[in-house]
Amino acid sequence: VVVTAFGIQRERRALGYGVAEVSAETIENRSDTDIARSLSGSLPGVDIESTGGLTGSGTEILIRGATSLSGSNQPLWIVDGVRFDGGSNETSSWFQGGGSQITPNRFIDLDPNNIADVTVLKGLSATVLYGEQGRNGVIIVTTKSGSFAGEGQAPAGFTVTVDQSVYATEISSRPDYQDTYGGGFDQNFGWFFSNWGPRFDTDNPGLFGSDYIGTDADGTILIEHPLLQNATQAEAFPELVGVGYRYEAKPDPLDAFFETGLATSTSLNISGGTNDLRVNANYTHAGEEGFTPNNELTRDAFSIGANYRISDRLTSQTTFNFSLTDLRTPPSSAGGGSGPAAGGGTPGVFGYVMFTPRSIDLGGIPFTNPVTGGS
Repeated sequence: VVVTAFGIQRERRALGYGVAEVSAETIENRSDTDIARSLSGSLPGVDIESTGGLTGSGTEILIRGATSLSGSNQPLWIVDGVRFDGGSNETSSWFQGGGSQITPNRFIDLDPNNIADVTVLKGLSATVLYGEQGRNGVIIVTTKSGSFAGEGQAPAGFTVTVDQSVYATEISSRPDYQDTYGGGFDQNFGWFFSNWGPRFDTDNPGLFGSDYIGTDADGTILIEHPLLQNATQAEAFPELVGVGYRYEAKPDPLDAFFETGLATSTSLNISGGTNDLRVNANYTHAGEEGFTPNNELTRDAFSIGANYRISDRLTSQTTFNFSLTDLRTPPSSAGGGSGPAAGGGTPGVFGYVMFTPRSIDLGGIPFTNPVTGGS
């Protein structure tokens, strides 16, 4: 038996369209603060991809492929019989004027610990159940507060359940860096997001122009410090003027920037009652720190529901879901090194970090102006 439209239960084999179902146990065993990522790999015919590895980043869901060239291809979400907005949240930009950032979807507000069942309706035959809004498929979510256990399905009394999960995240793939060339173009030095500058073992000062200061005792070229590229920074760091910056292969910029993320989730569930009246209350506090600086997610979710069997043919159900989600994230749009993001707007943090020239020590340069307090 599966739940179709408007809470109607039907035999799976009697349906004329594809249906996939995920149980609460499957979701609980996939510790994640995002229900969409918890469903990844569990539903045949459903493609779930994260648009960025950052905590709280958007998730694209396609059921049996894209159906529109210009419009939305996201499925319709139904939570406890009510249409749920699966669109994107608005996030502020780091740069004045905004940018083309990838924003999280609203279903990040759903608490995976409070899910009783997830049913996916696929195919054109499924869309008629919800009209034009269900043209891309329908994902039906039944929370524990919205589920009903009738007579003989659950014993009288109350049950208290506490769930605790802890998991770590880290960057999964990274580029290999060479240790032969530094920043610049055409074998000439320059302050660019590029690794086509002079060789680190060069002895030709003419390749560095006015940035050349001298040569170290071991023959390494010394150039002007990266922070001394404008008058304001030179005034803030007078101790670096004329000192020289060794032109050599610096530590991997990814090691200086990325870190191991940590996520914790604590959930308390109280359920029970009589054969005719069932009550369910659930509270979850989830906190996650991503593998990049300034990437944090905190969510407090509370849900309570009551189901009353008035007669053999009439039941009454009330569900209340409340979620307070606080997300902090750097821009994650597709950047092109030092260029703008794809389509214009705010560059992504990954592009800036990964394109850092090998001659720059990303972890060894101050990022705060000690005079003004600015960046």
